[in-house]
Amino acid sequence: MKRTRGFTLIELLLVMGIIALLASLFFPLLKVARERSDSTRCVANLRQIGVAVLTAAIDHDNHFPYIEPDPQNPIYGPEQAAKGLLETLRPYGLAEINVQCPADLRGNNFFARKQTSYEWRPMIDGETVLNPQIYSRFGAFPAAPSRIRLAMDFERVHSERMNLLYADGHVRGF
Repeated sequence: MKRTRGFTLIELLLVMGIIALLASLFFPLLKVARERSDSTRCVANLRQIGVAVLTAAIDHDNHFPYIEPDPQNPIYGPEQAAKGLLETLRPYGLAEINVQCPADLRGNNFFARKQTSYEWRPMIDGETVLNPQIYSRFGAFPAAPSRIRLAMDFERVHSERMNLLYADGHVRGF
């Protein structure tokens, strides 16, 4: 009768130790990959919002639409007929998935409270696309669309970074 030899306890513990060591090296990389994936999805969302805003501007005689930053606490009067981000831009191809940042949904979840994961900055609502004016207590002055922030993450959810959408449609991490 031939006797087969099994693994010893030391051999099994050694293999389990190696697997645990490899897992401890792999999990931080997995976290970084997920954060990058979330940030990439967020950038794509902001680009889609930018396309929808610029398309809406075409329908409004090249003026940015009025978008209510927080519909529960409106800043515009009834004459502007301002609605929330999704409601305003839905006719221009924006869907609910485009206003949800994956990192926000796992974090503070502004989407659940405000129906968007992105903070809208109404600095140039109603202004022309090519030559917007910024108003201050010193008067109005022209500003380059590439320097005006339209929307951004509510907070730094991407490894202490946030993504920003500018009035000319480009998105940048900050």
